[in-house]
Amino acid sequence: MPEPACRRAAPEDAPAILQLIGALSGERSTAGACEDGASKRAALSPNHCGSRTAREEDGQRAALPGMDLDALSRSLACAEEAWLLASLGQAPSGAMVMDVDMDQGLAKIRRVFAAPGADRACEALWGFLAQDMESREGIDAVYCTTRTLAPAQMALALGCGFKALGVFPGAPGLDPSGVNGLAALFRRGVLGSKRRGRFPLHPALKILYDRVKTECGLDDPPLAALDFPPGPSAGLPPLEALRAPLFAARRFENLRRRKSLSVNFYPFQTPNVMITDPDQKIEIFARIYDDLRFATVIGERLEAAVDPVKLCRAVVDILRSQGAEYVEAINDAADARGVDALLRASFEPCAYFPGLKRHGSSRRDFTVFARSFASAEMRPAQAHPAFRKFLDPAKSSIE
Repeated sequence: MPEPACRRAAPEDAPAILQLIGALSGERSTAGACEDGASKRAALSPNHCGSRTAREEDGQRAALPGMDLDALSRSLACAEEAWLLASLGQAPSGAMVMDVDMDQGLAKIRRVFAAPGADRACEALWGFLAQDMESREGIDAVYCTTRTLAPAQMALALGCGFKALGVFPGAPGLDPSGVNGLAALFRRGVLGSKRRGRFPLHPALKILYDRVKTECGLDDPPLAALDFPPGPSAGLPPLEALRAPLFAARRFENLRRRKSLSVNFYPFQTPNVMITDPDQKIEIFARIYDDLRFATVIGERLEAAVDPVKLCRAVVDILRSQGAEYVEAINDAADARGVDALLRASFEPCAYFPGLKRHGSSRRDFTVFARSFASAEMRPAQAHPAFRKFLDPAKSSIE
């Protein structure tokens, strides 16, 4: 039996891909069934082409049956998305779509589609991705999670060289175990040649770091001394959430371009809410997924000297008041003081991503933190063994 032929997709492939996606009843793939409701909830990453409203709408359609031909053609032509195809004969039997950030040299796998009985197409796609990445100029890492991919797809990724980096315990997603793994594939040699290492690591991250060190062949870091000078202790001004998606996104982008944000990095996320005080001395940008009861803290601009722990707690309280039951944040792993503030605000480290952010000619490590208030049931025995080992340093933060 012939092996599937894999290649990068082009705009002229839109009709065939649309037919493949439309043929998947309930979006079930041979690499792991996804019920229709879960599939819809999994479409987290927006399309990066066109107006901001179109980006939101197209991002949903691009991962679901019924998206129109024009939207798919735009997606295939967009430099900020990449599609791979696997074919047996003339028609595609599998497809993979990724979001791409060339500024960061980063890609995220959004979805994988496969026709019924096309197990070999799935395997071929993951194998081809590993080869294609070496020839795709400017991309240093591609990552995926079982929040948006079925666990069997993740197993294929791990078998093709992806490295397990952590978990999102209790987060909404497609993983029936509730563990929700994160994995990444790095361009050959990139961690050794570009990653900024040997920085003092907060001691609370050591166990998590050691898990990833084994996966990725990292060095042993020195540990940071936690003798930080006293910070501001003044009380916070009253804060409130502005649920104005277009305003929040435009304000964030304008501040980012002017380099006016002290924190402005969260890959493939656009804010739809801003938390601020009456004088706008504090501006916190976040994204809330109402249907998932999930929120990510994306960036901040601070003109006022405030206690970072009090601010973190206040932001979580406001996001909870807006319906979020799971709040996620990321922080530069070399910023021991920032890490300490998140820890004292009851965030828990759950994943460690070496070389996540591009910084000039080098790449910086980031840690993922989470707080969960949902009564989620976890079944670690059902999780892939590569992720179960992360449950010791990243116990569920369910309260």
